[in-house]
Amino acid sequence: MEALATQGHIKHRRGEAGAAEWFARAAAVLRRQLGDPTAELGSRPGWMCCEMLLDELEVAHAAGEDADQLQERVEELSRRLKGARAFHQKSHVARVSRGLDQLGFGRLAAICERGGLQPPWASRPAADLAYEELSAAIRTFRDNQHGWMLPLALLERAKLQGDLVEAAVNLEEARALALAMGLGAVLRRVGGGKLS
Repeated sequence: MEALATQGHIKHRRGEAGAAEWFARAAAVLRRQLGDPTAELGSRPGWMCCEMLLDELEVAHAAGEDADQLQERVEELSRRLKGARAFHQKSHVARVSRGLDQLGFGRLAAICERGGLQPPWASRPAADLAYEELSAAIRTFRDNQHGWMLPLALLERAKLQGDLVEAAVNLEEARALALAMGLGAVLRRVGGGKLS
């Protein structure tokens, strides 16, 4: 199952077609293993799938996709993230899995904030939810020495912050960590340090 999800992740990172099919195959294996037709990918495989869907949501928003279609994407992502979070809360998993849930919810709420959409799981402002979830993810990654996930969480939080000094600190830390760890995909997202 993890190998199938990894193939999907590689295809997504390369910009190749067919990533979604690999994630669907991984989910089918998981559902057979658990005997649960509603099970969602969790932990690292689930994060890789959600990261692809979050990237697709951002692209769709930038391309001017209809608000109703965007909201459907948000609801689908929310359903997947809730399923993963529920699984992680009722079972013994590494804390990084919970951090990935926080990062997923935080990034989804941040996209909702930028797109004027409402996260379906809460009635609070999307910016508040995003900041709270991203800050929790950053704490989780720091506390458990999962530095490889810190740059993306810091970058997302930097985009949200109205305090440009604090945002610049987050952005610079994201850039330094990504550079030190050779995380090219994050470095491309950080770009020239623009908070857009």
